[in-house]
Amino acid sequence: AAATATATPAASSSNGSEKIPSIVKQQEYAEEEEDDEDQAGSGEKGESSTSALSAFRSSRFIVAGRPHPDWLTEPAAISRLALPTLKVDDGDLRIPKTLLESGGLSSPQLETVVYAVRRFRTILPGGVRAGYYLGDGTGCGKGRIIAACCWHLWNEGQRRHLWLSASSDLLEDARRDFRD
Repeated sequence: AAATATATPAASSSNGSEKIPSIVKQQEYAEEEEDDEDQAGSGEKGESSTSALSAFRSSRFIVAGRPHPDWLTEPAAISRLALPTLKVDDGDLRIPKTLLESGGLSSPQLETVVYAVRRFRTILPGGVRAGYYLGDGTGCGKGRIIAACCWHLWNEGQRRHLWLSASSDLLEDARRDFRD
């Protein structure tokens, strides 16, 4: 049976309802040059020694957030695909400033939040709001990303959220992600 977590972001917190400035770099993806050198020690995106994976800890397109605490990997073929261009306005998030100041989210996690929020702003032809599929693996911080998306949407006035988990063991993890 699926477990659900219900959490209400603290509406009284001034940090939770303030619109933070854009966290998206002002340059376009097309202007970014892909560096094929091994950059594993720099925290930037680079190819691993196996060349089948690309490892990274920081987003090249987000100026906020800390480096991810552990290396994230993706297939090298995927890392070479161009993501949709982010505009500076896409980075206008309504999440607590303390979340950014404390390093509660890494820059790759913030990048995912920005893409998800941008997608949530899309209204599909049937009049329904678009969703976002988050297919990250273990250790990427999916719970923190979902919690940040809920914070943003809550502060935008969207009060209905449903978080489904595969097991009741993950219920406490979901609660922790809202607290953190």
